[in-house]
Amino acid sequence: MSSGSSCTSPQRLTGLCIQGSIGYICVFLQSRTAKLIMEFQGPIFILLCLVLFVEAQQDLICAVINPVARRRAPAKNIILHAAVGDNISPIALGATYAIQFERAVKTGRWPNLPDNTLSPEVNSPALQPEAKLVFKPQPKSRGQRFGVFAAQLVQTQSGTETVLTESLCVAQENSKLYTPRYTFTGNVGDVTSIELRAYVPPDRLANIRWSFTDIVTGIRTELPSENGNRAITVQPLLANSGIYEAYVDGRYERTWGAIFRVIIRRCSSIMCGPDCTTSCGDCNVDRGYPDEDSKVCVCIPGYTGTDCSTPCPAGFVGQNCNIDCEAVFGQPGCKNMLLCAPHPTGCYCYQQPAATGLKPPYCACPANRYGTDCSLTCACAANELCDPFDGSCVPDYSIP
Repeated sequence: MSSGSSCTSPQRLTGLCIQGSIGYICVFLQSRTAKLIMEFQGPIFILLCLVLFVEAQQDLICAVINPVARRRAPAKNIILHAAVGDNISPIALGATYAIQFERAVKTGRWPNLPDNTLSPEVNSPALQPEAKLVFKPQPKSRGQRFGVFAAQLVQTQSGTETVLTESLCVAQENSKLYTPRYTFTGNVGDVTSIELRAYVPPDRLANIRWSFTDIVTGIRTELPSENGNRAITVQPLLANSGIYEAYVDGRYERTWGAIFRVIIRRCSSIMCGPDCTTSCGDCNVDRGYPDEDSKVCVCIPGYTGTDCSTPCPAGFVGQNCNIDCEAVFGQPGCKNMLLCAPHPTGCYCYQQPAATGLKPPYCACPANRYGTDCSLTCACAANELCDPFDGSCVPDYSIP
């Protein structure tokens, strides 16, 4: 091999090779950290390749259609539909890629996916896979369809499966106890704590309970000091990352309540890297959050750009706006969907401005609208709250 000839790494990345006294140095432009690779090129010599990484986190959107569904009739299907926005890169030699789902943490009495889950066939290109699950209403399901689920992009190579990235998505019951905001992201060292607020009718307040579940260990801890509170405060500590639930005493096992995901980045807001000593670069604080490892801004669905400041064209989502909500998810204008991005961004609603339905970014109905798709109208006084599920006018119990 002469100076300037091509070189291919085991990950099938092609770059420029330059001959040196100890071998060949090959520079590749699709990775993140420097790595020394030894590749045998025949029986008598070894090729040394220095691979320079600039890889971004793989794009993966998990969409929840009808994220706030009724338990009983007239109930609608809850649909999880996950898609990769850009071609997977880099790809491993001989590997295949697919999306799989699992329940991320046990909620209520349910550790697994719901019974009678349908897995319809979807268009799933080799390097832009998709997958879809349908949770149908079931008599006496006791809340199986609700909880926190993980969409995982999985690489299979030589019989070994590796999760490349995942997006956690949330479905909660259409009940009198709910939250319109699903995800809160903070940073270690933040001065401001995170407030989680549930909408709780006055007659239920005394029986409200809170719990925390660690996503990594799956251990659930009740928070008795928060009994009877509509809102709790979470300090920006890494140990506080996880799932918080507000529920009615005696009904936890039925997953009857509000589900929150709190993400605490291990670094301060502007720092990244293994030891948090590298600047992340600019990231629009209202439209995305920097991943500590890749230093890439992971955008809230509906935004793009290196700093997430650029809106996507109407009806498109994904890091590079490559997912057409109508073509992929069957939802024109991204209407009535909870769209969940990988760590550290989480779940938000997004839809083109002209569409009716759940209002972005926190999935609330517009003023004086109610119903699963916010298509019905109610008329409430200024000091009243339109119940988002049945349209009745109640005291504004969202105010402490």
